[in-house]
Amino acid sequence: MCRILKSETWRQIELLKDSPKLDKVEALSLVRAAAKKATAPEADRVVLECIEALPSKLASSGRINVRGIVSSLQEKNYKLLQSDKEGAFVVVHPDQYRLLSDKALSENFKEAEEFHPSKAKKVAVEALPSPESCLLKARFASLTWKSTSA
Repeated sequence: MCRILKSETWRQIELLKDSPKLDKVEALSLVRAAAKKATAPEADRVVLECIEALPSKLASSGRINVRGIVSSLQEKNYKLLQSDKEGAFVVVHPDQYRLLSDKALSENFKEAEEFHPSKAKKVAVEALPSPESCLLKARFASLTWKSTSA
């Protein structure tokens, strides 16, 4: 009886060797097809479990050359921005980056009118409590302010 079991197992192995091999795209399309048949709350779990079950050969066969991508982005001066907490990112053209940053600054900050750094420094030094922070007060008073306006 053991010999029969072993021979059947051997036949199964031979059958699996002759079966059609799936590439990465086909395997992932089968995962998506399986997830579509699941109910909405279970679909994400089905996708995750199916991807974990894929053979490691499929996952590691195509490595991405990250160094080539990074050098290409640096040559073209593109900006790589983190877009959310999950680690997704956005690649932005330098001109678009400048426009978006100017827009964000204008929406989130007001331009100070008639701002005099020397007067602001004097008010800040006077606001510090004197007994405990003599050293801090002296260091703050010795700071020089640089204007960032062009």
